[in-house]
Amino acid sequence: MDKIILLMAKIKDAQFKRSILFNDKEVAKEKEEKTIKEEKSNQQNKAIKIFNEIDTNKNNKIEMEEVIAYSTFDQNKDGLVSQDEVNYFMENKKEFDLKDFLSNGWNRVNLLIFTKSFDEKQHLDKKNIKKEFLNQDFNYNSENETEIYNIEDIEAVRLNKLLYTEKTKIIIDESKKAQVLFKEADQIVKDLQKQLYDVRKSLSKNFGSEDEFAALDGQCYELTNDEYVYKLCLFENITQRPIKGGPEVILGVWKGWTNFINDEPQYHTMLYDRGQYCLNHYQRFAYVHLSCGLEPKLISVSELNRCEYIMEFELPSVCVIQDTKYLRKLEREEL
Repeated sequence: MDKIILLMAKIKDAQFKRSILFNDKEVAKEKEEKTIKEEKSNQQNKAIKIFNEIDTNKNNKIEMEEVIAYSTFDQNKDGLVSQDEVNYFMENKKEFDLKDFLSNGWNRVNLLIFTKSFDEKQHLDKKNIKKEFLNQDFNYNSENETEIYNIEDIEAVRLNKLLYTEKTKIIIDESKKAQVLFKEADQIVKDLQKQLYDVRKSLSKNFGSEDEFAALDGQCYELTNDEYVYKLCLFENITQRPIKGGPEVILGVWKGWTNFINDEPQYHTMLYDRGQYCLNHYQRFAYVHLSCGLEPKLISVSELNRCEYIMEFELPSVCVIQDTKYLRKLEREEL
């Protein structure tokens, strides 16, 4: 009972901590969603601004001549935009409207702007920038390196995330950390609740007049014959599985002691019932007879009738019970 009280106190404390972390998680999530929405809006506005910069003739289209005239596309810094550099952006198309630009072209331009800005800040040559940028998030393979960035396999969402401002990245990281902390706290509550359930379930079982069988609760023992592997988990369940493979079948779950004298259990026959249904439409069940032995051991299994089982299980606890009964009998005879 003391263990139950202690667990209940721990659960109450853990639930309180979980509720605080849940609120923190929700606040961080709301802040993240708001920030990302603003970031996407800023990205779109930036994309439209760049589109208008490239579209010098203002016909709401980006044409090949305008790409050639836009210095950002000069990746090798030779003062000219080559045909390869044009194809990299245009994807062999003759023109881009705003919709095409936002869905395809913008990510490529954004990458070029990003690397150019990075170059200016870090004073690195273009090749090192390319390796550092692509290796960071996109599993870039230097063996396949070319002068033109191979962006076809880069997901737009991942690229946009990489190009978030540092403030946005920090907010996203804080949200992720809040989620992790909540999940950990939630798991602690669930683990404690499981412990409480197991303790209450254990206390509801009859482990003998002096709890002599308590140490065996949940302990499992197996026995194999020509067809099946039988598994007895004391005070829990009994199963069988075919040696040659196949589904495991539940023969019964713990019910209680079956042999009583004057409403007192004699603690030498267990009943496991409510097993899986048989073909004859009633549930399997099994009796487990306990006998004296040097160590806990499942020694035999037999099927008296179809889906009705009897098991023999040896254990030292029974030896103690038998000795105690024998001594009590001698005392009564002496009296």
